[in-house]
Amino acid sequence: MIAAIVPSGVCRFERRRPRYRARTGSASVIGAKTNSAPTGQEEAMADSIRKLDYFAASVANKRGEGARVLQALGAEGVNLVAFTGFPSGGGKAQLDFVPENAASFAAAAARIKLKLRGPKAVFVIQGDDRPGAIASLAKRLADAKIGITAIDAASAGNGRYSAMLWVKAKDVEQAARVLGAV
Repeated sequence: MIAAIVPSGVCRFERRRPRYRARTGSASVIGAKTNSAPTGQEEAMADSIRKLDYFAASVANKRGEGARVLQALGAEGVNLVAFTGFPSGGGKAQLDFVPENAASFAAAAARIKLKLRGPKAVFVIQGDDRPGAIASLAKRLADAKIGITAIDAASAGNGRYSAMLWVKAKDVEQAARVLGAV
């Protein structure tokens, strides 16, 4: 069985970034909505919400299978923004990949003979870890009458969090507008 959410080094956050810091012109926050810090402090770093492609693969649900696939992709030079895996029944596990570059990922998967489904859309969210961060996103979607199909979230350490959020295919574009995704 494989179970993990793996925030990638693709965002290349500095090791000791101050909790509050204005970032302008950064690809990680362009188009994202900004959260205000309490009076007297700099603006809180904005959440980055990106709509990305993800792919799924079905593999044997046995020890080491996820590691084998991830190592093969790494050897092909694939960088993942996120990854998750879980048992799907019948002796199988589903692996979901959110690649930095969808085209190069698909080509690498073909070379290692990994059969993919997708692409489909996922929202990858990163921001300052704070109480209610995910709740406020969920409320914005609920207010727009958009249901969340699934969400995985984790503290990324150093005062940061990361999440993957899925909605039904028919709701992706509306959810992107509601969330301010880029």
